[in-house]
Amino acid sequence: MGVFARRLAYSSLAVGASTALGGAFLWRRHNKGKVPEGTKYYVTPTGPSGASGALAGPRKAPYLPPSREEMIAKMKQDRFDVLVIGGGATGAGVVFDASARGLKCCLIEQNDFSSGTSAKSTKLIHGGIRYLQKAFEELDFAQLSLVCEALEERAHILQAAPHIAQPLAILMPIYKLWQIPYFWLGVKAYGFIANLVCCGDTEVPPTSYLPAGTSAFSMPVLPARGLKGSLLYFDGQMNDSRLCLSLALSPTIPGYVEGMQQAAAANHVRAKEFIKDENKKIIGVRVEDKEANEEFIIYAKVVVNCAGPQADIVRKMDHPDAPCLLTPASGMSLRVACSMFGTCYGDLACALRARLLRLECTYRVATLVYASHAFWFAVAGDE
Repeated sequence: MGVFARRLAYSSLAVGASTALGGAFLWRRHNKGKVPEGTKYYVTPTGPSGASGALAGPRKAPYLPPSREEMIAKMKQDRFDVLVIGGGATGAGVVFDASARGLKCCLIEQNDFSSGTSAKSTKLIHGGIRYLQKAFEELDFAQLSLVCEALEERAHILQAAPHIAQPLAILMPIYKLWQIPYFWLGVKAYGFIANLVCCGDTEVPPTSYLPAGTSAFSMPVLPARGLKGSLLYFDGQMNDSRLCLSLALSPTIPGYVEGMQQAAAANHVRAKEFIKDENKKIIGVRVEDKEANEEFIIYAKVVVNCAGPQADIVRKMDHPDAPCLLTPASGMSLRVACSMFGTCYGDLACALRARLLRLECTYRVATLVYASHAFWFAVAGDE
């Protein structure tokens, strides 16, 4: 065998071994986060059928959380490893994860679960296609890593909660010929990365190109003049409030997951002040049960602040002079009937110039038009 042939064989062997090792690593990493077969889902026992995820008619649900009274009693009696303040997406996720690791957890929310910022989302589970564009344009590996993580999490949510999450078709209209290969390569790269990090288990259909006639038929509201075609790709959509509620209440069900400590969770419970020992270490929180109009103390080794926009208020309960760390952001959403647009597709970002304005069909009920921006303003008491 000649020198060239040997080098070619060694190179091929090295590439093959690297590919196999990389594939094995990605497969193991992706499957570690997948939901095991036979996982029990907490479901609403009564309610109308449809995209909300509730069962049609009265049913007997096999896995129901304890009553609020039982969980309040548990909060008064037990000592917890972790107490989480804030029943939004972050707080519910912290309690679910910590309980799954064998920690005894408690979750309190001063209003309803997922009644604040967590219920004001776009309902999308997107992999961050805009960040992919920035990653390519600026050669930013951090943005690419963010896209990979978001795509993997999208697949996990779609696979873990099929009753409240599903793929969402997104139509990207094109009005310039040069944009056809440009956007096609972009969404194909998006799909390729999704297949790579999810080992082919993306949970969404592949991208396709639609000619101008099909695009106009699919989305009658599109201006027909100059329309060259469109790209149809898929992201995810979820019922954010119901997903948050499932995360908050699932750990309270005895034996929900093997090894999971039963948690206590209650809404309309407001944190009033921290309880500290002689070393000024926080050992609990005095709370107010707004339903019963009574106060009691919840003892915990660790208190986690997941209060969202109210996080600075919770911080000031510990240090009244603590500076504010949050910068508020503003968003606007308008809901109009889907019949006005005559479509089941989700997004018109490119047609409406933006990343500022988007149209999204939410659960076949209404079309959501939304815009968002960040702004600065002085918090009361600050200069």
